[in-house]
This record gives sequence, structure tokens and C-alpha cells, in this order.
Amino acid sequence: SYSATFTTTNTYQPVYSIISGALPTGLTLDAATGTISGTPQQVENSSFTLSIRSGKVLGALTQSYTISVTNPTLPHITSINPTHIPQYTSSFITISGRDLTKAGATCYGALEMAHCGVSVTIGGLPAIVAYASPTTLDVITPKVGVGILLVVVHVGAESSNAVPLQITSRY
Repeated sequence: SYSATFTTTNTYQPVYSIISGALPTGLTLDAATGTISGTPQQVENSSFTLSIRSGKVLGALTQSYTISVTNPTLPHITSINPTHIPQYTSSFITISGRDLTKAGATCYGALEMAHCGVSVTIGGLPAIVAYASPTTLDVITPKVGVGILLVVVHVGAESSNAVPLQITSRY
């Protein structure tokens, strides 16, 4: 996670805002406190202009900044394969991405998964993780009916982006 607070002196009830550009994905600005916080979602450079307005003075102070996210720690799914599986069967899928295990660990079998700190949900239901590395998970899906279910990787308290998995009546 990330947190930084902008401060100003001699400003009555300052109000902070981004007037151009944008914060990195996953970060937000608290207009009352000047705190930028959140968890960066992807590698990126984000430039923005911060404005500070006072409750008693016309005009604003502005300053340009850049935040560079070089190594976000959230698990991130880039793909799943296959993207379609048959209904009411346990199927084998491979999840590819980054930061898919705790501390870069690699684990084989259910007994080692606690060491990797990884779990997977498909449509909110738990899946069985058979193999886990920082970039690849081999998963056995729960048996479910037809629909589009979201696949999410959980590493410790952090969760990945959600990627759709199509469950079909004909395969």
C-alpha cells in the first residue's frame, strides 16, 4: 500500500484537488487531508497537478508531481487458460500473472499452499490450487452451472483483479 500527505502552512481549511493528469490506478486523494493513499494496481508513471485552495483566500497554490509505480504488490491476473469450461465438472485451468504467491514462493500440492499464502475463488467459491508460483497457478475449478464467473486470486489479505471464466452447457 501507499500513503503520502501534502501539507501547507498559513492556509485556512485547505481543500486539495487534482486539476490535471491523474493518480496511479488504485490511489485516491482525500480532499480534506491532502493524503494520497491506496494500493497501486499496475506499473505506471502518473503525472498530475495538485491544487490547494484556502477557505479564506481567492486563488490556489498548484504544483506538478509524478508518482512512479515500479513494483505493485497486488496479485494481478493477465490471463486464464482455457477461458471456457463445461458446466458441472471440475476442470483444470492455468492462471498467469504476477505476484501470485507470497514472497515469491513456489508450492506443490494442497499441504504447501499455506506457505505460498495463495487461494483462488471462482464465482465466490473456493477452487483447489495444485501448483503455485509467482507467475503461474494451476487450479481445479469447483463444479458449477452455466454462466460467467469471476476468477480472483487471493494472496494474504490482498486480492487480484477479477477475470471472467465462461461456463458453458456444451464444450
